[in-house]
Amino acid sequence: MLNLNTFLNYNARNYPHKQAFIQGDNSMTFEELESSVNKVANGLTSMGILPGDKIALSCPNLFYFPIIYYAILKTGAAIVPLSILLRPNEIALQLTHSESKAFFCFEDTPGLPMGTWGFEGFSQAESCKHFITIPTGSSATQPFENSISYFHLIQGQSDVYECYPTLETDTAVILYTSGTTGDPKGVEISHSAIVWNAQAAFNTFRGTQNDILLTALPLFHSFGQGCNMNCSIIGGMTNILMLKFDPVAALKEMHKHKVTILTAVPTMYWQLVQSGKTEETKALLPEIRQNLRLCGGGAAKVPPQISKDFYEMFGMKIYEGMGISESSGIVSLCSVDKEPVLGSIGVPIQGTEFKIIKEDGSDTEVNEIGELCFRGVSAMKGYYKNPEATQEVMLANGWIRSGDVGYVDETGNYFLVDRIKDLIIRGGRNIYPKEVEEVIMTHPAISMVAVIGIPDDKYGEEVKAYAVLKQGIAVTEAELMQWTKENIAGYKYPRYIQLVETLPMTASGKISKKDLKTLHKDTVNNN
Repeated sequence: MLNLNTFLNYNARNYPHKQAFIQGDNSMTFEELESSVNKVANGLTSMGILPGDKIALSCPNLFYFPIIYYAILKTGAAIVPLSILLRPNEIALQLTHSESKAFFCFEDTPGLPMGTWGFEGFSQAESCKHFITIPTGSSATQPFENSISYFHLIQGQSDVYECYPTLETDTAVILYTSGTTGDPKGVEISHSAIVWNAQAAFNTFRGTQNDILLTALPLFHSFGQGCNMNCSIIGGMTNILMLKFDPVAALKEMHKHKVTILTAVPTMYWQLVQSGKTEETKALLPEIRQNLRLCGGGAAKVPPQISKDFYEMFGMKIYEGMGISESSGIVSLCSVDKEPVLGSIGVPIQGTEFKIIKEDGSDTEVNEIGELCFRGVSAMKGYYKNPEATQEVMLANGWIRSGDVGYVDETGNYFLVDRIKDLIIRGGRNIYPKEVEEVIMTHPAISMVAVIGIPDDKYGEEVKAYAVLKQGIAVTEAELMQWTKENIAGYKYPRYIQLVETLPMTASGKISKKDLKTLHKDTVNNN
């Protein structure tokens, strides 16, 4: 048997009154967490949920998420976490494809009608039989016809439940990497994979039970699940949940709770730096610096300028790593026992191996660019019900293509150059957007930038940059264009630059280059 609930049970028995999760003025101990998990598990069993069934969950970073997540795993069913930003047709697609029998969905909130969209998607998915509303308050409301309230589900249920003896190879989680096409990719992850990955993250962080972890990353994403939620459960750490990322609120939480570990994506680190310059936030920095011992970055490459600015403000270097849904979360991190290598994603974590391959599949030499591949105990079983997509990435001997371009240096540290899909081919020459972005970020007026490829009749693709300016510093698009021409190679400096107030973000906090390409297309069509 292997199940994350064995670790939760251990903490509930040995440290019953230790805080497992904190949010705002509320907290939940390990004992209270297990009690709530058991009530939900009993409710699901009473509903007729069986081991091997699939159950979907759409919920922001609230106590409900870990309660329902571990309850589903405890029954032997598999959890299907859905992005809280999905629209009804996307929800219906993922519910149908995953064959989910029940769907836990958070009610509507101002500006985000999760419940309405969720119920509409549920109504289109014939295979999904139960719609369970997660309330915004403490009342057992049922705002949708034939739905069940979370509180009705657990009413009268026992707080004792014997965990189903799941096997290492049984499916625990199905994570969807795309919900907008007719060919969804549901990453099928075993119990062994999620347990091993969480344990490896805890070990890589050099974690202890005294650590306090801030979680602003969305829990429906593999980064938030593996490196934060599951890692804290395995290690018995206290986890500070943020409903959504707000940099000023994050600084206040870090100060109030003496946070020791912070994991974030580059845009979050950028926002923390921007927000740490007021008199109010400056007063918080000394104690934050005193308690913070590890800052981990992933999901995208951290621009060197952001790393430099963060270090100057917080006195802490960002330890970059790599995470990928196809390997349950984290796959590498700079060694926390040494100074982080700027720009490197470090080395593979325990139980994971890397190699870089050429287009013909042969291994590259040191410092030679190719596609990064990985294999290990936390690797996915495959894409659920999608053998074609699985075959495209699965290689011989357990190796899996990552879709990332990178290289390894003489010291064994790995570096990512860019995503293969973001590569710009201008006149037959390869241009990696990250290289262009890193140079533009050194301009004194630039706060954040994103570079994309746009269609061009002459060269096939042309380089375009969207840039956000720092407050109080002015520069025109023409001046910035001239600067890039002087500082970036002639074939890859942006021929188009557009100044914007903000950059679109994905649900996981990364810059959405897909939305930028749509923005460019709309701009062209409207002119």
